[in-house]
Amino acid sequence: MMTTHHSSVALLHTRLRLRSDGPNYCTEAGAHLLKKQIENYWHARGYDVTIGVHEMGFHPSVRAARFELRSNMINGEPRLCLDPFEASPTE
Repeated sequence: MMTTHHSSVALLHTRLRLRSDGPNYCTEAGAHLLKKQIENYWHARGYDVTIGVHEMGFHPSVRAARFELRSNMINGEPRLCLDPFEASPTE
């Protein structure tokens, strides 16, 4: 029997073909990165969204402090448009 020095999580990710090299959005830096990406996405489409980063403290299942985003969006959609005429070309 051959033994490996990989963790069980790494082996599971390999078997399921999951990528683990991307950002961790549950950390403070990752949450701020995701916040900025969402704000930029909606701003480019003419919407103004408000997103806050909140520390949720230590969570036993992830064995670390985690961060969450909270926004003023409803079901993932912005509430109000910045300027409805900005998105359409003027004649």
